[in-house]
Parts: sequence; C-alpha cells; structure tokens
Amino acid sequence: MFQQSPKNCRSDVVFSCCFSPCSVVQIEHPFIVSLRFAFQTSQKLYMVFDFFNGGELFHYLSTGGRFDAARAQFYAAEIASGMGHLHSIGIIYRDLKPENLILDANGHIRITDFGLSKEGVEGDKDVGSFCGTPEYLAPEVLKREPYGKVVDWWSYGTLVYEMIHGLPPYYNRNREKMYRSILHDKLEFPDHMNTECKDFLRSLLIRDPNLRLGYNGVDEIKAHQYFQNIDWVKLDKKELDPPYRPDVKSDSDVQHIDDTFTNMPAAVTMTPAGKGGGGVGGGGGGCCCCLGGGWSDSCCLFCFECRCETIDGSSRKGRKRFCRFYFSGHQHFGRQTIFVVHR
Repeated sequence: MFQQSPKNCRSDVVFSCCFSPCSVVQIEHPFIVSLRFAFQTSQKLYMVFDFFNGGELFHYLSTGGRFDAARAQFYAAEIASGMGHLHSIGIIYRDLKPENLILDANGHIRITDFGLSKEGVEGDKDVGSFCGTPEYLAPEVLKREPYGKVVDWWSYGTLVYEMIHGLPPYYNRNREKMYRSILHDKLEFPDHMNTECKDFLRSLLIRDPNLRLGYNGVDEIKAHQYFQNIDWVKLDKKELDPPYRPDVKSDSDVQHIDDTFTNMPAAVTMTPAGKGGGGVGGGGGGCCCCLGGGWSDSCCLFCFECRCETIDGSSRKGRKRFCRFYFSGHQHFGRQTIFVVHR
C-alpha cells in the first residue's frame, strides 16, 4: 500500500453514499465503528476504520443459535442507543442486520457498514430508494412509498425478534412469499418470549410507520417496559457488564472473525478505469449489487456484500449470509473501495 500526502487524508469523517453524492459526516458514539482516515486515488477509495475482533452477531447466531433473553436485551439496548444517535444527526441507516453488528473485545456492540446509509434525512417522507436486505425491509419500502428514519425501527424490530427466536419473523426461502408475509401476515411469537418482549416487538413491527414505536424518536423506545431494567446513562458509559465477553487473547486475535474475511489476500487489486468492480478482492458479477459499469455520483459507494443466503432451516444456525441489494437506474461505478483496519 502506498503512502498518501497528509493533505489528502481526513481523520474526522465518515463517508456515506447511496443514490446521492458522497456526504461527509462526523460520527462519534460508543456503539458505532469510527472511520479514522480516508483518502483516494483516481480508482480507489481507502478507508481506515477501528479494528474490533469480538466477531459479528451473525457469527454467534449462526454457530450457537438464538440468544437468551438477557443477552438479546443488552444488545438491543446498545443498538437502539447507536441508532438513536444516527437519527439525531439526520442519518438513516437502512441495513440493520446481524452481519453489520460486531462485538469489541469486551462484548459491546459496534454498528458498522454505512454502505446504504443516507444523511440529511429529517422528515418521514424524505427518501424513496428501494434498498436494503430483503428479510429486514419495512412494508413502506416494499410498497415503494416515501419513507423516513422509522424504517430503521422496523428493521430493528426484525433484528430483535431474530436474536430471541433465531430467525426473522417473516422469513421464507421464497423471497416473493416472504415479501407477502411482511405486508400481510399476522405476527406470531414463540412461547419463550415474555409479555414485555412481545409487546415491544408488536409495537416495532406495526406496518403503518406513523403508528410504529420509534416514530417520535428513540426516547419512546428507551421508555418501553422491555427496557425497564436498563440504566441508559450507565449503558452509554459502558458501565453495564455485557452478558457475554468474547475469548479474545490479544489485539490481533482473529478467531472470532469469519474465514470469508481472514482468507482474503491483503493486497490492493488492479482495477482498470471504467470497469466494474465487486468490492474488496475484485469479486464482481453474479448479484444485483455488483452490476458493473461506469462511475456515477448516484451509485452506492460500498458494494461489498454479495453472498446470497441459500440454506433453509428452523434457525439461522448453519446458514449462509443474507445478501443486501438495491435497485437503481444507475450502474455501479468502477472505482473500488478498500477497507483497512486501524488499531
């Protein structure tokens, strides 16, 4: 990797780009991964992030199955705090799922991957792009209706349900059937969910965004009885002990990181100008989020995750990653995005 002049490096920014020109937003929060440096060439964008080696939530759900109630609640609280902060600075996240949530060495949540995020969102009808990960799409997105930040709380409700049950509430291997279920089916709960949890999820998974818990902000989520034992001040100061602490032996320990990532060659791939790229490592093709083609300001900057889910089952355990996607009139640009960890 080559050196770049300091004048081209930024240490106080997070880049976010999806269907709009690149935006630069400063984000500092205890439960959000921070970008430390960013610079670019004519073909590649380099981003240096914090390094956390506690593993993805996806890793723990796929290897150990659903979480117990206390563990799910703790993660749900930290995620809500992080999402509330994003919303407070006008950012809609749009891709909340276990693959985008990692643990630090002490077991605290970090929200990562802002590839589908959009900044400058204030109202509840400011956005119209059809994007996200199928299992977590809100009904208003499926219906192609204008939407706002409250779509994140639908995805959040789907995620909390999955952490407790092992699968998203409307999951179906057939995508069209799953979409119909999201739009029309009754929400069912497993017997092991308590009353407060069921009410919490029922309030989050209301199809009318105007009635959904979170429409009036994160405070009404924090005030729900599901979180009655959470001290939010102590939570944000990380003074509450996580229910699970990863067995991390050193700062460079990668045992909890999926082999998909650790087996990637640590090299800068060659990308001819104007040619399609498939994210880190070249990739390319085979998925609707790797379309190939020329640069466009209206394209997504982070076309990275293209491993489609193919295995059915009663829980996420043993299943492959879900694939996020988006539809747009523009093609993916040919400049690759290079992710680097910062310790």
